[in-house]
Amino acid sequence: MYGEIRMIPIRSKAMFWGLLIWVVAVLVVRPNLSKVLAHERGVSVPFCPAGSPNPQDLRVFFDQLVPQQLDEFHIPGAAIAVVKDGELVFSQGYGSADLDQGRPVVADRTLFRTGSVAKLFTWTAVMQLVEQDKLDLSTDVNTYLSGFQIPDTYPEPITLEHLLTHTAGFEDGSMGTMRRLPEDLEPLDAFLARRIPARIFPPGQVTAYSNYGTALAGYIVAQVSSLPFEQVVQQNILTPLGMDRTTFQQPAPAPLAGDLATGYAFVEGAFRSQPFEVYQIGPAGGASTTVTDMARFIIAHLQGGLYSEGKDSSQRILGQDTVELMHQVHFRNDPRLAGMAYGFYEHRVNGRLLLTHAGDTSVFRSQLVLLPEEDMGLYVVYNAPGGRSARDELVQAFFDRFYPAASTTVLQPLAGAVERTRQVEGRYVSTRSPQTTIDKLRLLTEPLYQPITVRATQGGFLETDHPAVRSQNPVAYQPSRWVEVEPGLYGRPDGSDRLVFRHDEDGNTMLFLDSTPPRGYRRLTGYEELLYQPLLPLGLMALLLGVLGFAVFDRNALPAARWLAVGAGGVVLAFAVGLVAFALLGFMNYVYGIVLPVWWVVFALPLTLILLTIALAVCIALPWPEPGVIRRAPYALAVAAAVGLLVWANYWNLIGWRF
Repeated sequence: MYGEIRMIPIRSKAMFWGLLIWVVAVLVVRPNLSKVLAHERGVSVPFCPAGSPNPQDLRVFFDQLVPQQLDEFHIPGAAIAVVKDGELVFSQGYGSADLDQGRPVVADRTLFRTGSVAKLFTWTAVMQLVEQDKLDLSTDVNTYLSGFQIPDTYPEPITLEHLLTHTAGFEDGSMGTMRRLPEDLEPLDAFLARRIPARIFPPGQVTAYSNYGTALAGYIVAQVSSLPFEQVVQQNILTPLGMDRTTFQQPAPAPLAGDLATGYAFVEGAFRSQPFEVYQIGPAGGASTTVTDMARFIIAHLQGGLYSEGKDSSQRILGQDTVELMHQVHFRNDPRLAGMAYGFYEHRVNGRLLLTHAGDTSVFRSQLVLLPEEDMGLYVVYNAPGGRSARDELVQAFFDRFYPAASTTVLQPLAGAVERTRQVEGRYVSTRSPQTTIDKLRLLTEPLYQPITVRATQGGFLETDHPAVRSQNPVAYQPSRWVEVEPGLYGRPDGSDRLVFRHDEDGNTMLFLDSTPPRGYRRLTGYEELLYQPLLPLGLMALLLGVLGFAVFDRNALPAARWLAVGAGGVVLAFAVGLVAFALLGFMNYVYGIVLPVWWVVFALPLTLILLTIALAVCIALPWPEPGVIRRAPYALAVAAAVGLLVWANYWNLIGWRF
């Protein structure tokens, strides 16, 4: 999801199995299996009258829904806080903070990792400096950087406004974003200078969610303030709001460490505790806090920057005008869709536009929601991956009960929709994706990055198959159905979401969803579609290995051609084994910024294959009297297969050391 900070190591096995399943399931089974398995999941929640939520109704509602979620989605614990009219009206912990120690979740005591909800503190700190005229949102960010500069890939510079709205155009990446131990953390500026991501979109053109962009903003805050980022947030946000159980320190300081919730993965029918996640990019997701502390932050944003306890002016973190500016939408991928405010993004539920931000670590899931028109806010957090589905369900169920939709209009296709719908079929890859590093392999294996499949169905309807959504609940998942409501604009038949297609200035067909403002999707070209097919590399490898076997017994071939073919086949076999080993083991260290010497050898093999292929091509092209054309044909096929395999490997950044 858009709020996600990924930690790959606990998914390293998934990376391996993902490559294997991609080979077998994508072509043999295809994702239509989900249609066979899908069923509607009934959610039992008590009736509560619509309207302003009061503590009694909230307790009845959450006390039934959340325990049911913990069981259904395999989550040990959760915590929730709801604020209304400047006050905390409900907070509650559910389940276990630590199964081994038997610690329950306590709303005002248990600290959970926030994931990307922490970005809102970073953006608030930026706006504080804007308010003080120490930062300008339209100035080139390079003005505020020392020791390194963001390359001028495009004529337009990146500004803080681009960072605030995720429109800087950075690619995504994971190398070095985590550390095994707190003592392994390097200075933020050193990391940012060393791991500058490629700029793959012009700034201000399209949203492409970026953890790097937020970390860069956090560094700028520290630079301008002449203090470490964690200290700036502590002094200017946490202390004024009385958030004494919130920290960006990793690990949490001693007085708080004993109350940290443990994150869990549910594996083979059992919960497995996961280690404390240490983020190199702390401003993008390194906070730990209680839900009651987060309620104070929410109240401040709903009350024009002032936490209302005692109306003490020292509890003001932003001016009214600055808060209003921060909550305004400053970028939309399409005028008809939800957009990006400064840090927050819009989310439409039951016809209402909320301001929200989700947060995901490998094991924690959270969501912050503001409904300014009702002076209401909500924060929920879970300590297992199942919380991703649970939070979506909880927010929808909450609004269904307390802020229901006025009415539902069943949509029907427009005239001519059948032809227009066929024109947008294809697969669409997220703008939030790695493009220039070996991380690009994740587009094949990880649901967050795998393309959305768009296909036309009977009657002019459209269907989308979204791997990231399917992965949350594979059994109950069904592809989404859409109907064209005006040319280029599609809606869910029940009106719950919107989808827009448009062409950018480079001729790409783009897809944008109302439900995911921080990113868009680009349709793969025919060339890219071919390179996504698992049979392509498998077939080419099989052909090369077949020629290898032929060459071993081909006594009449030119010795040079024979042994060059054997060498090429051997290199391909070694590289295939090495690539699988890297997917299984290498990514365990890659995310920590560690590349073992063996991986440098593995990714040198394609360079060796280039040399062998050139030599083999020259060898069979020379006018030798023997063997004839027919006898040279297998070796010509080997050259063609090697070239095809190298083209495939280059697309996926597997030639050389593109770490």
